[in-house]
Amino acid sequence: MDSVDDVMSIAEMVEERRHLMDVAYRMLGSRAGAGSVVDEVYRRWYGLPARERARIIQPRSWLVTSTGHICRARLAGPSNPPGAPAPGRADDARIRYRVVGATPGAYSAAVGRSEAGGR
Repeated sequence: MDSVDDVMSIAEMVEERRHLMDVAYRMLGSRAGAGSVVDEVYRRWYGLPARERARIIQPRSWLVTSTGHICRARLAGPSNPPGAPAPGRADDARIRYRVVGATPGAYSAAVGRSEAGGR
């Protein structure tokens, strides 16, 4: 969306939604959660009065920013106190080992730090 009155092609709309899904998925780690966030972002966008939407110079930026706000709110919600892992995500160490295909000791040796000290 370049401006409120612009007509978007289907391809542009699909690309925009895919971009928002990618942002939400990277933050939440869940496709279902990402889809829910993107649906909420579009509900908020189309729920804005036309006059307010017209004042938004970069609608895509507004959509991405709103996506980030909703994701952060969900991650910080009452079921996710600060410091708790995000729902549906493994802890960071398990992800690192799976990504590099190494054991904890081999990973630590490769990056030159111990897991206990983090250095």
